[in-house]
Amino acid sequence: MGYFLYRFLSSDEVIYIGKTKNLERRISKHFSGNGHLEHDCIYETDKVEYAKVETNTEMDMLEIYYINKFAPKYNKINNYQEKNIFISINEVKWCQLEEFEIFKAKYELMKTDLKKVNEAKAELQALKKEINFISYKLEKIYENINNIERNSVVPLIGYETREKDKINNKVSEVLSIIKRNIYNKTSPAHIIENVHYKIIDERYLIDFKAIWPILEEYLKSKNDELMGRKEFIKLLIRSKYICGATSKYYYKTIRLSGKACKVYVCSLKDL
Repeated sequence: MGYFLYRFLSSDEVIYIGKTKNLERRISKHFSGNGHLEHDCIYETDKVEYAKVETNTEMDMLEIYYINKFAPKYNKINNYQEKNIFISINEVKWCQLEEFEIFKAKYELMKTDLKKVNEAKAELQALKKEINFISYKLEKIYENINNIERNSVVPLIGYETREKDKINNKVSEVLSIIKRNIYNKTSPAHIIENVHYKIIDERYLIDFKAIWPILEEYLKSKNDELMGRKEFIKLLIRSKYICGATSKYYYKTIRLSGKACKVYVCSLKDL
């Protein structure tokens, strides 16, 4: 403990001047990579020198003096770089810091470890991307398997077959109206892309909550009625027109017209 000035040199050029009351701790912190100095400064340093002074005031004044005398490139504060400074001062005696080589060696080791950590992080990011891609592929495969099961040519027996057909017919009636009005821009029930629905990979992500009042008005004008939306959703998720076997795959939240909307992922290819 005491009052110290210290300086970092690179090929005898002073590149940084500092002050401290605990020399070993301050230099150790610089060379740990956790100090405020740029890593380039630590890397360029090939010698550290210090000088002990008597008082805190002397330490503060001499730091400013030597910063402006040597104009070290890594000193950002108090570095006025004034050319004509006339001041009478007793120069301090600079001593070489013997522990410098130890601090430098620790820094080099830390830098190597940091490089390994960064390389490991990059590898982890690459693995995450690969896992996400594989998950997407598996989702597609799972979806295709479910579509094959729904559209299987193997006839179902009895009640189950009739029930499935009944559900598919009811759902297809509503989806057919939606599909017709998607492409009929003159219809009073015109349904607009990126407002009421979105298309991704040939699948329709439909906001039925927004579409339902339009369909009700449209069918009312034709003296026809529309089933309740909640009733339709229950049928939809049991039909062959829904994409995905569970809500994780067929039920999403996306942005339409700048707001978050809950949509169902449907296939309209067979309509």
